[in-house]
Amino acid sequence: MAAPAGQQLVPGTYQGATRWPFQEPSTPGLDFSGDGRGCNTSTGQFQVLEAVYAPLGYVQRFHATFEQHCEGAEAALFGEIQIVNPPPPPPLTLKLNVDRKGTVQRVRGTATIEGTIQCSQATTVQISGTVSQRASRSALATGFFSLSTECSSKPKTWSGRVAASGAPFNAGPAQVDATATAYDPNFGVPVTAEISPLIRLSGGGAHR
Repeated sequence: MAAPAGQQLVPGTYQGATRWPFQEPSTPGLDFSGDGRGCNTSTGQFQVLEAVYAPLGYVQRFHATFEQHCEGAEAALFGEIQIVNPPPPPPLTLKLNVDRKGTVQRVRGTATIEGTIQCSQATTVQISGTVSQRASRSALATGFFSLSTECSSKPKTWSGRVAASGAPFNAGPAQVDATATAYDPNFGVPVTAEISPLIRLSGGGAHR
């Protein structure tokens, strides 16, 4: 059962429903099938008696009755559906940290930055971002990093090596713009955390 496009299913009567998900945007959708049976075309109506939603679209309580006709026939399928779910789980939260000290490999001009990532639930996190540094009045060193790591309630260290485009990285201050992205395992929605610290790059001899 689906409300017209852009609307949420709320208590009320939905008439003139046609087969979901092929209904017109302004028309409610309806499609019940099972036991190897279904409709090529369906029409009907349904009445939502109760609809209680938690954040992120979690269905906590839902109760509705419906009437569906297949292929324009007079005979109908009548039914009732009732859902009672437990309270929703807490949403996923991410805590992204970037160490304020990084290193630079002076011969190659690459930088290495580190940090920690912590998640309220076990999931996989994609960490990406840019490092930029003013090499001179007219030259800017910039580079991109991206990595994937498992994440849990225990802080986990991550590390990214950044190759510069334009001028090479050198010892000194640099700007980091980092983003962590993961999908909430319960709600299937993306969750992000962003941080933009100023760090200091230091050290670095020849790469071995």
